Amino acid sequence: MKKLIVFTLASLCSAVALAGQQIDKSLDADPDGYVQIENLTGQVKLVGWDNPQVKISGEIDDKARDLIFERDGSQIIFKLRFPHGSSPDRDSKDDVEVFVPKNSKLSFTTFNADVEVSELSSRTEVETVNGDIKATQLAGKVKLTTVNGKIDADNIRAREIKLETVNGRINSNSKGAKREEYNAVNGDIFVTSDGEDVEVGTVNGEIEANLGKVSQFTVSTVNGRVDASMELLPGGEVEASSVGGSINLNFQKDVAARFEVQGHAGGNIHNEITSDKMQKNKYGPGRWLTFSTGNGNGRVEISTVHGRVKLSSR
Repeated sequence: MKKLIVFTLASLCSAVALAGQQIDKSLDADPDGYVQIENLTGQVKLVGWDNPQVKISGEIDDKARDLIFERDGSQIIFKLRFPHGSSPDRDSKDDVEVFVPKNSKLSFTTFNADVEVSELSSRTEVETVNGDIKATQLAGKVKLTTVNGKIDADNIRAREIKLETVNGRINSNSKGAKREEYNAVNGDIFVTSDGEDVEVGTVNGEIEANLGKVSQFTVSTVNGRVDASMELLPGGEVEASSVGGSINLNFQKDVAARFEVQGHAGGNIHNEITSDKMQKNKYGPGRWLTFSTGNGNGRVEISTVHGRVKLSSR
């Protein structure tokens, strides 16, 4: 009986141990170096701090066969390796927090993880297949990518921003970017930005863009709806396209641009900026609208197959 009890207790302890591996490690790091992290799963928090160290603590997947945590010159590498034919579980309950020098160039890649990343100022790249990404207080260059998940980015002050998802929405609030790009396949995109060069695209989803002074704005959708407001700078360019989705563009009251709108197979074009009206082909479904405002030094080109287009000013 005693042997049975001991065996049972040992089995229980082993099961608890296998539920996850505890980790608490740190390495001295170059304050402006590189940090590469791979294969963490579950819940992962990446935080920039002022210390010249990389610190990792929490619980990691018990299926991991090997753990690499080393410094190679100015680069810190943290990587989990799994047995051949095995991979991190989507339902992993890992909970890991990683602190890196805030000026580090961070690269994080994984298959299954929800990621929070914040307070980094150099270059931040986060890529996950199944998981959400939440980003706050990032500067420098930012690239966030997921396949099945949403992206929430707030208080982003990066000079370059690229956010991409396949199945999920994107919600971004940024300031001061020189170049921004947002892409989704099946998901809505909501952007608030004062950047001058912005590109937004989705296949099946709504796009809402509240922009400031833009020199270049490119937007495209297949079956979604586009609502965008902006102040077009002198000589600025806007390119918008859709198949069956609607496009609604709102400009400043004194916008100066040449407007060219094409409806290749029908649709409706509504102009609330001037009194110019939509024209129709005598034979065939094509229709168009062209007009200029001010000195016409800007350019607005809109193309749709059979969607609705509305132009307005405030």
